[in-house]
Amino acid sequence: MVKKGTDLMRIYVDTSVLVAAHTREPHTDIAQTWLTTHGGNLIFSKWALVECDSALAIKVRRGEMDIVGQAAAVADITAFTNYHPAAPGSTGLQAGEG
Repeated sequence: MVKKGTDLMRIYVDTSVLVAAHTREPHTDIAQTWLTTHGGNLIFSKWALVECDSALAIKVRRGEMDIVGQAAAVADITAFTNYHPAAPGSTGLQAGEG
């Protein structure tokens, strides 16, 4: 039996949403609003942090951001994900987890 008021569903957040919410992109506002709206039900894979690091490094190589912006985005994403639980079975560097 599920107690009234308990969460029935958690929402896994994709890397693209995290990166868009913490960098300047065309969909930054949408990503930030979505994360705020669903904040209480979010879960993250530890793998997502590695994927975010990779995506941010690509942005630096493309000239879309500098290394100062990259470091700030990494810190912001890490802090944000620390406020939410890890996905069940999320053990780190394993492809295909989630």
